[in-house]
Amino acid sequence: MAKAMTKSASKPVGKPASKPAAKAAAKPAAKAAAKPAAKTASRAAAGKTVAKAKAKPAKKPALTISMLKPSVNNMTVRVFARAAGLDHAETDAWGLTRSPEYMARNPAHLTPMIEDKGLPRGVLWESCAIMQYLSNKHGLEKFYPKAPAKRAMIDSA
Repeated sequence: MAKAMTKSASKPVGKPASKPAAKAAAKPAAKAAAKPAAKTASRAAAGKTVAKAKAKPAKKPALTISMLKPSVNNMTVRVFARAAGLDHAETDAWGLTRSPEYMARNPAHLTPMIEDKGLPRGVLWESCAIMQYLSNKHGLEKFYPKAPAKRAMIDSA
């Protein structure tokens, strides 16, 4: 045991323990002081981006399609509008087709139905009529050509 005591006694004494403890205590205090300022700045920046986003109102699509999603006839209009790249909104009419509001716009209470400002009543129903109207309105000749013979083939399908 005498050797063990001499070894520990012969070790040189290092730096006082108070300096590292003081540095360690100072770092968290400095970080804590910097964090609220950084958070406030980031929150202010986030508020500015939110304010900018609120300044621009969302553009309402010109075309609204009311449909019953499981219906194949309704799906043809949905697929057509997407393939043509038309700006549109889709609404589910499940349970609404016999409501007074729906019947006032569409007395036949059929789906699909589109709402478009260019229509005399503001609405049009029947999938083939809708696709023909949209093709003619937007000049979509790749879907509905202007040549009468080609149109007749499409109309007969």
